[in-house]
Amino acid sequence: MIKKVLLGVGILFILGTGSLSFAYIIDGRLDDWGVIPFKDWSPDSPTADRVIQDGIRPDGGRVWGGEPYDVEALYFDDDGRYFYFAMVSSYPLMGRRWRNLAGDLGLNLDGRRGYEYGIKIRGLKPKKSLQYRSLWRNPKWKRCKHPEANPIWMMRGEFIGLTELFYRNAGYIEGMAKRPYKPRLWKNWGITYILEGRVNRFLFDPLPLEGRTIVLHWAEYCGNDYINLKADINHPPIPEPGSLTLFTIGVFSLGGLSLRKFRKIK
Repeated sequence: MIKKVLLGVGILFILGTGSLSFAYIIDGRLDDWGVIPFKDWSPDSPTADRVIQDGIRPDGGRVWGGEPYDVEALYFDDDGRYFYFAMVSSYPLMGRRWRNLAGDLGLNLDGRRGYEYGIKIRGLKPKKSLQYRSLWRNPKWKRCKHPEANPIWMMRGEFIGLTELFYRNAGYIEGMAKRPYKPRLWKNWGITYILEGRVNRFLFDPLPLEGRTIVLHWAEYCGNDYINLKADINHPPIPEPGSLTLFTIGVFSLGGLSLRKFRKIK
């Protein structure tokens, strides 16, 4: 009896810790994804999904406004506790002029039309430290005159938690636009921005299970460029370590009571 209990507890801990073994470091750098922007866009993890559209729009057309408005790539991966995402873009989330803020990140998990969750990244400025932004449920979305790029940003919604983000100004990266690029006209032209983040999957209701599909969407305020990623959820949800510890204590307690009862009967 005790051997079976210990075996069960061991399996639980292996599952709980194993699911976190490949967790990404949220630092605005994509080397742990295996990605080198403008040189190697393919991630190392076989479970990581991505969409690459460097220099083009999702419909295959040219980016309106050229390289300064280009969003190059969007990535997604998951483990037992978190959803991870990363985005590479030449357009800054804080915009180029006072009204030209970029959009928020939309999330669709129910397979229906629209985005029932959103992460408030609009107006985010690069920092050398982690930042935290709101996760909203059932938001009201702002739209632009280009329907293919909608929605743009959230105007209101239900706050359900925080998302951990790192937004980095990566400077000029050789290979951008496949030619040397000199900043001109406006500040921050010719610069690449990298957004990396993670959100606790237990904030979503119902709890997203493996085998489900998630769709991520981001667009600029004017719809000059936008990006969509349809990704797979590959891992089952694993409770927080604290929950596993409490469960283990309970299992050991039940095992002890069973052993005591067995000895009394014997």
